[in-house]
Amino acid sequence: MIRKLCINNRGLTAIEILVCFSIVVVIVMSMFKVVNNQRDKQVIESYKNSITTYKNSVTKTIEEDIRNNGGIKQVIKIDDDTDGDSSDISNNNTVKVEIQFQLRKGGVNRKLTIYKRYNCDEDYSDKCEDNNYIEYNYLDSSNKEVFKIPNIYNLRFNLIDVSKVGKDGEYLKIYVEFIHPDLGTKYSALNLIHPINSDIF
Repeated sequence: MIRKLCINNRGLTAIEILVCFSIVVVIVMSMFKVVNNQRDKQVIESYKNSITTYKNSVTKTIEEDIRNNGGIKQVIKIDDDTDGDSSDISNNNTVKVEIQFQLRKGGVNRKLTIYKRYNCDEDYSDKCEDNNYIEYNYLDSSNKEVFKIPNIYNLRFNLIDVSKVGKDGEYLKIYVEFIHPDLGTKYSALNLIHPINSDIF
């Protein structure tokens, strides 16, 4: 006796198609989240690299100049328009901190100026990096170096601390800090401590 095999040729039901579609959607969404997170990590990493490059460039320029000219002989002026508290600049629209000092070799003068415009992230027509920069000026000539902050939206100077430190104020401290909402921590844009009128530097 030959049995006839019953073959179901009715195809997929609507429920089965819906289940398959749901599974595919879940897989695609999971993959999208993984790819998106990886992309965010790469962006943050590129921010950190840009900040490190900026800091190294500014530091190298200033330190090499000071070293090649025998160190700092004297600090001529520290002009701080943050009303004496350069560590709290969040309530000022524009900040300009200026340091003038004389180098030991040849008595040449230098000027370091830090500009910061607060709330630049609220003005979409004006880039932050055009308003926040460090300028190193060779007062004895027409040369100057301008270091605009990296082209990263919302990146800005946060803390600026310029002062004489040490028991008798024998060191010049210059510290500038970056802040960005996506970085999660603060990074220094410039961090220098140099002895004043000393052979050690």
